[in-house]
Parts: sequence; C-alpha cells; structure tokens
Amino acid sequence: MNFLPEPDAKAAIIQLLTQLGVKPGTVIYIAADISGLPLPVYKAELTRAAVKEREQKWCRFVIDTILEYLGPEGTLLAGAFSYTCSRPGSVFTVEETPSEIGPIPEALRRYPDAIRSVHPIFSVCGIGKHAKDILENTGRAAFGARSPFAMMNKYSTTFVCLGTRVSNMLTYIHHLEQTYGCNHRYHKVFDCTVMQNGQAQAGPWMAYMAYRSVGTSMQCRTFEERLINENVMRQTTHGNAPYQAVHINDLNDIGYRMLDENPAAFMEKTVIIGLDESESMKSPSTEPHVTLKTSYS
Repeated sequence: MNFLPEPDAKAAIIQLLTQLGVKPGTVIYIAADISGLPLPVYKAELTRAAVKEREQKWCRFVIDTILEYLGPEGTLLAGAFSYTCSRPGSVFTVEETPSEIGPIPEALRRYPDAIRSVHPIFSVCGIGKHAKDILENTGRAAFGARSPFAMMNKYSTTFVCLGTRVSNMLTYIHHLEQTYGCNHRYHKVFDCTVMQNGQAQAGPWMAYMAYRSVGTSMQCRTFEERLINENVMRQTTHGNAPYQAVHINDLNDIGYRMLDENPAAFMEKTVIIGLDESESMKSPSTEPHVTLKTSYS
C-alpha cells in the first residue's frame, strides 16, 4: 500500500483516472485491489475491529473520490458477486447479502443510494445517473441480452482496473462466451430464494457455468495481450501496481474476433463438449423438471 496525506492520495487517484482516459460524466465498471491504491494515512489501534473500520474508511475514500471525479452525470459500477448463494437452498437478499469479491465492491453496495441488480450470484451494484437503467429490470440470467453486462453496452461503459489487471477480473468474458454460443459451459438453474424489498422474486435463476467434469479452466492473459497489442488498452502504474482501462466496444470487437478464431479462446486448452443421447429413455420426458446425468469419456 502507498500511504499519503489525504489530499495527495485524492490527487493521485484522480491523476491515475486521467491517465487511463476516464472522463467525467461517463460510465465505468471497476475492479480494484486495495493493496495497490494510493490511500490516506489513517491511524488505527491494533484490534480487529479498528483495522476493519480503517479498511472501510479507505474504501469509502476511494469511492467518494471516484464519484466526485465522475460528477453528477457519471455512473460507477462494480461486481457484487455472492458465490456462496450457488449452494442449494441459499437465500439471497438484495439489500443485505454481502459481495464476496473484495472490500471496495462491498463498500459500494452498502452506500445508501446504491442500486444492486437481482441475480443471486452475479449481481452488479452501482451509483450514478445511469445505475437504475443498467441494474433494474434485468432478466434472470447472469449474462446475455437482459443482463447488466448487456446494458453496459448501451451506456458506453469503460472497464477500469485499479491496482490489478484485466486478466485477473474480467467476468465479462462469460457474457461474450454466452452470447457467442460457446459450448464449454452450460446454463445452470440455481435453487436459491431471492428476496427484494421483503418480497420473494420469481425464478428460475440461471448462470453460464463450467462443467465440473471437464479439466480445463479460464485464462484471460491472451485476451489482455491482444488488447495491449492492438493499442486499445490504456495503461499506467502506481508504485508496482498495474492500472488498466478498456472500452466495452473494444472488448466486444477483439473478444468476438478471438472467438471466431477459436470458440475456446478463453480456455487454457481447446475443448469441444458433445452430448450423447444415443442411450436416452424410451420416450422423451414430459416432466417439468428433468435432470440429465453425464459421464466423462
């Protein structure tokens, strides 16, 4: 961490945003590693509660600085993902369930005027002029045409990485894969109760998930390298920490071109998954809930 007097820390964050080409009045989606940010010198006693409160104060400082820079016409978004709600029988409460992807998104979620989308696992939170338009009235799928990630296209969003790299945080890749039609993932329905304003929200809730029986995982480094090599990624550093920004149009353009070249472009190795129904039931099921069991061969 880089500790500075508060005015200097604020000036450093604004300078970094400027170097990344972020303009006031725009929509940005952030990922942040607090350990790589310029932060004010806030003293704290060596107790767990005091250290936690200082971290929350730092997060509010970062968010307030960004919001002030963006101004009243701007919008700040961040993922507010809650992976534990993928467990059967989970309850996701829009107003209460914590974000699990770092202290800054969780701090943003807790702002009194923050808006959060309804998906129980891949929700997005935000504040600003277009937050309501992007985050409300979304569909039941985590990604795709009715998701917040699709709405970000309408509002010309810039993805901004503060103290981290695009290759470490780009969940948007799953939106590209789903809309392209890649088959190394599938649409899973989650048994989760979703509550908003004290009312249960109708499911089903779906997300584009990896097959657990397929031994390959995501890799975003090649995508990041293409963004850099094609000169669409803005980059700078603060201390030893990386800062990056890329416009959603460039993510789409290069991402879909990579998927044209190889639908498994964002996987560690190319894999094509087939579904063998040659030994299916004597007649197709007419039940409202059907479970298909797969075997790996």
